Amino acid sequence: MLRPLNFGELSKRDLIPQAIIDKPMSYFAKQGFALVHDSDALDSFEGIALLLDDLPFALIHHRGNPNNETTVYLTRDFGHNIDKISASIRDILVALNISSESLIWERRNDPDL
Repeated sequence: MLRPLNFGELSKRDLIPQAIIDKPMSYFAKQGFALVHDSDALDSFEGIALLLDDLPFALIHHRGNPNNETTVYLTRDFGHNIDKISASIRDILVALNISSESLIWERRNDPDL
């Protein structure tokens, strides 16, 4: 089950980009998720922090990235366990009712990145 998290609290943890999906942030706003507008060391962004069962994650779109793309961030707790990262991304897609065909990129494509 998906639950909203406090974005400020989740962003205090080290978040790592693990996938990019072909959905704009407006897609998530239309589903009732409240967008946070903030900035980080990279740029300004829109974001959402969510909890799927015990899995915290963030959906973020930085200004300058293509408008139809959203990046999925997981905490550094996953380390370099590519299988666990990929499985978690698939679980997130299912929970968000997004087809795996919307997956543009995932860590599995660049494990050393």
